[in-house]
Amino acid sequence: MTATQTRRSASLVALSLGVVSPVPAYAEPDDAEPVQRQGEVRDEDRDEEDQAPPTPGATAPPKRTPTGRFQIGAGFSSDESFIAQATIAQDDLFRTGQRLSLTAQISAKRQLFLLGYDVPLGGGVELRTQLYAKDQLLPGFRRKAAGGTASLVAPFGEHLHGFVGFRLEQVEAEDTDDVIARTIALPGNDSITIASLRAGLAYSTLDDPLLPTTGRAFGASIELADPRWGSDVTLAKAQLWSSIHQPLGPAILHLSATGTAIASRDPGGVPRSERLFLESSALVRGYAPGSIGPANGGTLMYTVRAELEVPLIRSAGISAVTFLDGGGIFDRSGAGSAGVSYGFGLLWRSPIGPLRFDWGIPMDGGPARFVFGIGSGF
Repeated sequence: MTATQTRRSASLVALSLGVVSPVPAYAEPDDAEPVQRQGEVRDEDRDEEDQAPPTPGATAPPKRTPTGRFQIGAGFSSDESFIAQATIAQDDLFRTGQRLSLTAQISAKRQLFLLGYDVPLGGGVELRTQLYAKDQLLPGFRRKAAGGTASLVAPFGEHLHGFVGFRLEQVEAEDTDDVIARTIALPGNDSITIASLRAGLAYSTLDDPLLPTTGRAFGASIELADPRWGSDVTLAKAQLWSSIHQPLGPAILHLSATGTAIASRDPGGVPRSERLFLESSALVRGYAPGSIGPANGGTLMYTVRAELEVPLIRSAGISAVTFLDGGGIFDRSGAGSAGVSYGFGLLWRSPIGPLRFDWGIPMDGGPARFVFGIGSGF
């Protein structure tokens, strides 16, 4: 990667703490100055007599557009405290249209190291591959995973695309709370290999994938793990998600709903590492992570959210918001709980990404909770 092919930027990274689409988006290269390597002399730094005169009649070579990126960023949230991210990527590897990227994210609750390699196959079809190592803190244990995915992504229209893929992952559940571990430990589920096939569809007309002001998004996916293709466990997981963002005069109405269900035919049921938890207080504002649902997680989870955004200082991107959130987590026995909250806050669509200051009040009489996030979307 030459100096003129590499760009750098330093910005607050937009880290979505809500539900993420199974098919990742890819950022375009930033408009920044090219990096100058140590000892390299730029043309504008040379003396005029050192530069060779142009040959009469010669055609100047076309200027090559930089396609590399080096980005560092930071964020903060009520759940994860300080969040740091660094990415180095080449979006047009050797001028083949292939993409290669290496990303690292570190916070108080999770660490992620991700190597991505994407190959266009023509007709809008892409092969997307990832190798990763993840470490995430969940109620009572840490979920440590290392593995990879390979997916074929194809467009079915201007706003609709589908994907099929395979995931191979080695997962470990490491206890962090002895009391919870003695109460909910699931024998034989502390270290497993998951091999699964995945498929899904996604539709989106959003004007911004992180914090849209207009548009709609819908999607569904299914994932099946089975010993026939190398898995230690049998799992079936289905996900649905939708969101609508509609201007109402000067205001904007945001609506979203998600649903996730997971099941297993194994005698031990769904492994602890794959069960569902309220991982973020931004999902049902007013409730802390892990405060909704069974202590050992559930197998069915839903969220429903509504928010009205009213601009206060439009030129600065500052708005007031009022919201109503709901969600629940349950298992097959019916154990679990749900919560509903309401509240208000401030949203700043800043040049470095969205900043949110929300005050959520549980309707069950629990204490109000302040939720702050940099890069948090709806």
